[in-house]
Amino acid sequence: MSIVPIFAEIRVFSRPRPQVHLGPVDTSCSFLICDLSLPDMPIIYASEPFCKMTGYTTNEVMGMNPRFMQAPLGWEVREYRDGDKRAKDCAKAMKKSLDGQRELQLSVVNFKKSGRSFVNLLTLVPVGWENERCRYIVGFQAELDESSSSDDDA
Repeated sequence: MSIVPIFAEIRVFSRPRPQVHLGPVDTSCSFLICDLSLPDMPIIYASEPFCKMTGYTTNEVMGMNPRFMQAPLGWEVREYRDGDKRAKDCAKAMKKSLDGQRELQLSVVNFKKSGRSFVNLLTLVPVGWENERCRYIVGFQAELDESSSSDDDA
């Protein structure tokens, strides 16, 4: 196992000026780590709870950009969300957060490997590394009941 997940978790705990309250973070949390220094910001680590929640194996998601979960398996993401204003707004907010290396929390509709949609409370936390420059982004996921989400989350 790589030491990146351990150090990323430590950096998440000790980050200066947190913008999003995470609550307890441990190995029972569903999260991904993506490398911002690589083209298309691929997944370099997927926690076991993420795999259980989504139905994907670590090998299936490694090297992919997490946007693949924004459409059912086999669909092109851009085609799928083309007519969905909320999905487009969420995608724009995530891009703005990544570009500015700022924390973000929002609910977004994602899809499990089975094709079933779910409301995902997504929290993005950029992690400083060498010289505090953000090299990784940790994305925490929590499956919400549809009744617990609202239209003003994004």
